[in-house]
Amino acid sequence: MPPPWGKVDLADIGQPQEVYLQSSRPRHRKEISSDAMINADDLIPLRELLAATGLNRRTLFSWERRHEVAPDWRDHAGNRFYSLQSLRRIRALKAASDAGHRIGNLVDKSVAEIEGLALACDPDPFVPYLLTAAQEMDMARIDAMIRLRLRQEGAACFIRQTFPTLMQAMGARWEARALPAAGEHLVSAALTRHLLAALSAMPDTPGGPVAIAATLSGEQHEFGAICAAIAARLDGINSIYLGGSLPPRDIAAVALALYAKLVMVSVVFCEDADARGMLCILREHLPADINLLVGGRGVPAALPETILIAQDMTHIGRFAKGDNTNPGPFPSL
Repeated sequence: MPPPWGKVDLADIGQPQEVYLQSSRPRHRKEISSDAMINADDLIPLRELLAATGLNRRTLFSWERRHEVAPDWRDHAGNRFYSLQSLRRIRALKAASDAGHRIGNLVDKSVAEIEGLALACDPDPFVPYLLTAAQEMDMARIDAMIRLRLRQEGAACFIRQTFPTLMQAMGARWEARALPAAGEHLVSAALTRHLLAALSAMPDTPGGPVAIAATLSGEQHEFGAICAAIAARLDGINSIYLGGSLPPRDIAAVALALYAKLVMVSVVFCEDADARGMLCILREHLPADINLLVGGRGVPAALPETILIAQDMTHIGRFAKGDNTNPGPFPSL
């Protein structure tokens, strides 16, 4: 017989731990076989589910009573906890419901079917929902949505698909003055925090080459450099993010001290002349066997051929392994 986890507080469960889905209030949840189990790392409390989906308590509890949209686990106090699979399902139900579909016609469908109905109306509800939270300056919701999206998608999918879409949408709203500065800063702070957490959680590659990522003096936009460090890790490179707004000589000094094979620099808001001058200084202070890769919408024109320009964030690892072929003039780091 499985242990009675329904009588144990979630905080008492070790991490990681397999949790048997036995609710302390089984009448409020769907039937689950006694051997069904999930990892405690995948359980999120009610407040995070509400923040990540944009649902309010009244609607969710109504769905729970009428349509068996139930929590996966309850503690002895009756607090609700949900798996990431349930989060995905409830988010899809919310998106499809918002698009005009009756909830009663959705609950018997698979998650893929519900998502298909929602996607027919909105290719990705995450971005508009997040920007709505930014307009409302709802920090808890912003934080939960970004953290859980990263956990669900993984770092690779997030930085190559969700992140660029979010940046474009946020820039468009900013230019249209539809996004308050405070809301933009809240999204930026949450993105920085969770991207750095994702980077720090990625394992080292024993014996792998080292790469460093940074931005130049005066450049406060750090996302490109952080994402480049994550992309390099995904390619088996031991990448290190140094931070933003660093003098080129300091970046070179760190690269030499760490025996790095690749230096990655993101340029977004620096003036052309300033960026070109600092990149040339950085290139001069790096030995020829250390590649310098630069990307971002602010990459200056007419850079020396010894400075590589990133086309995208795929296969960055090859530049840390000795490939010094300039991939082209389209910067998107």
